[in-house]
Amino acid sequence: MNKTIEKAFFGAFELGGVVNIGFDWMRQKYDLGFKLSKEDEMQPSKALPNGLQFYYNNTLPKRINELTSNFDTSVLDDIDSSLMNEIANNLDSLTGKDREAYIFSLLKPFKEYSDNVHPIAVIKRLNGEVNGICGIKDFERDLAMWENMPPEEPIKNICGEASGTPREQADACRKAIEDYKYRIERANYIANRYCDLLGRFEDGAAWMQEGTAENCISLFFRIIYVFSNRLDALLLERGINLLWYQQESGIYLKWHRCVTDLEPYIGSLELVNKYIREALPKLDEEQNHSQRVEAESNAIINNSHFSVNKSYEEMQRILTALQQQGFISTDTTIETFYYRMTGQGTPTSNKIEWIKKGRKNNSSISKRSLVYFAETIVNFRVSKAKDCTNRIEDIFGLSLSSSTINSTAVCEYKAEIDNIVEAKNNS
Repeated sequence: MNKTIEKAFFGAFELGGVVNIGFDWMRQKYDLGFKLSKEDEMQPSKALPNGLQFYYNNTLPKRINELTSNFDTSVLDDIDSSLMNEIANNLDSLTGKDREAYIFSLLKPFKEYSDNVHPIAVIKRLNGEVNGICGIKDFERDLAMWENMPPEEPIKNICGEASGTPREQADACRKAIEDYKYRIERANYIANRYCDLLGRFEDGAAWMQEGTAENCISLFFRIIYVFSNRLDALLLERGINLLWYQQESGIYLKWHRCVTDLEPYIGSLELVNKYIREALPKLDEEQNHSQRVEAESNAIINNSHFSVNKSYEEMQRILTALQQQGFISTDTTIETFYYRMTGQGTPTSNKIEWIKKGRKNNSSISKRSLVYFAETIVNFRVSKAKDCTNRIEDIFGLSLSSSTINSTAVCEYKAEIDNIVEAKNNS
């Protein structure tokens, strides 16, 4: 196999490469390191020695800029990508276990990116969903056992030594569960912070300023995004399911598949869907839910979604902001929000949970803010027409009164909703 281009490209993401250095710099500047517990987080940060502080403030940013300027993006960005052609030739020369091992090797350089930005495997390990790794499920099982024993009965370990009491062991299990849940929250927090710091459109954002380290690292996040779609498309055309390889390796270039991202490389949405249906191996959830999804798709009528013309990433930004400000429940997933607002993605009967309470009447949901949000993002005049009210009820699960629809009062959350919806356009 020829790996000349591949080796140079992946070097940026491996130990000592620009992305690896960038993560180190981001962790230090923005406090994005791993913490074991809430108590650990509350500990005051220790000041770095002067020499190390200079390294992070001056040496590393210059090094990141230098390595970024020397990186050849054309091997991936060109329509006739030399990198993807080399990978395709290597794939076509291999079969069986050799081909499988080669595909896994294409994911290996992105382990650090995966753990920080798409911490799906990290969270599975903490939950106890990975064989051989102790997690929350294991502690919950042990807790149930200790709670069923006499609380003050002395216990001994396998060496016959005193090992506390069932009460103490149960308390230890509860503390472990609490700490592991915190670590999951921390993993999600870190992932969201990277997305905000390296992609959120707002005035003065460092990643939008040419020459900053954030701008350089953001470039590589875009490169990973493009590479993940080109690799997914290339594998799908060969009947191979990238999502299965991600699941098996615990390394995620992408945490979802968007068919519109693959269309430019495969040719049409119809071909993308055909290749996805035929790709092997299947994920467990793909096998378990395929019939349910088909049934839901057949049952859902046209009024079950709006047709907002925004990308998946932009809708994800809007949903995150709405959830952070308490407009939409955190139980509403991006898959539900994306489908219900755009009509793209996987059809679902799940509803968007609008939960914002009124400022004056904080005992009930502010349906006026829901109407204003719908009219703002969809450019959709909410009226008393049956198809209109049915659509709102089907998407959000809330019925609208005539007084809400006819109200001419300024929405009490107008400024907040305008800032959320228009943030990208104003930047």
